[in-house]
Parts: sequence; structure tokens; C-alpha cells
Amino acid sequence: MQRRRGFTLVELLVVIGIIAVLIGLLLPALGRARAQANMVACSAGMRDISNAFVQFQMDHKGWLPKAYFNGRPTGKTVADINQYGSPDDWGLRDPEWGWDYAVFKYLKNSKKVFRCPADTSDTNRGVQDAVFPSSYRVNASNQPDGLNAIKLVWLKQSSTDLAG
Repeated sequence: MQRRRGFTLVELLVVIGIIAVLIGLLLPALGRARAQANMVACSAGMRDISNAFVQFQMDHKGWLPKAYFNGRPTGKTVADINQYGSPDDWGLRDPEWGWDYAVFKYLKNSKKVFRCPADTSDTNRGVQDAVFPSSYRVNASNQPDGLNAIKLVWLKQSSTDLAG
């Protein structure tokens, strides 16, 4: 009669201990890899949005979309912006006149690009059909007038571009 030899309890505990140590060593590396992947995905989203801005200005005589009030490029009041059917009408209507809605069609109608994977908040902006994730913003605070758009050619090159 032969006796089958199995693992002893001590051997099993040693193997489990070694696996636990290996997992402990690998988890921080996996966390760093996940953070790096999120950073790459966020950068890709910003690149896609930047390309959408360029496509928008190509379709709108060089005008970039404003943070809001994208009914047309210029106006002295919100009522001026609402002059639908004017020669420079962009075709965007309240409430769908935020910058995100203005470039939405250039992003293959995908709202996912507006959410950075590293952004854990569920914050959205907009109303009705124009609700978008809010990981990215257009900085309107440095514009001289929020009702008037600017043209791409008016922007100065960044110092990093000039150094190359």
C-alpha cells in the first residue's frame, strides 16, 4: 500500500507568505502604472479637444469658441448674441451654446472625451441635452470681453514654441 504525500501545513503557509510578499511589492508599481495611463488618457483628451477647437475655427472664419454665449462671434449684450439668422450666426442656441457643445460635433459626438479618467468627481455642467462632464474648462477670465470671441491668429506663440 503506497502512501500519497501531500503538502504540509507549513509548506502551504510558506507559499502563501511568498505570494503575499510578491503582491505587496507589485501593487505600488501597478498603482503608478495606472496613474501614468490616466495621465496619458487625459493628455489625449486635451489633444482631441484642442484639435476640435482648430476645426471649429476653420469652419467659423478663424473665430475660436467662447466659454459660453456661442450664438455668434461678437456682440455688446446677450441680446446681440441672440440675433439668430444674422450673417455671422453660428447656429448654436441657448442652452446649447457652451464651448463644449460648440466643439462636440468635431469630437464624433462623444462626451467621454470631456471626462479625464483621473477625475473621480461626477460633476457635470450644462442643461437638457447639453450636459457634459466637466474635467476641462475654458479659461474665460483672461478674455477682455466674454461676449466677443477671439481669432486664432490673434494668439501669441508660447515661449516653449519659440525656444525650439
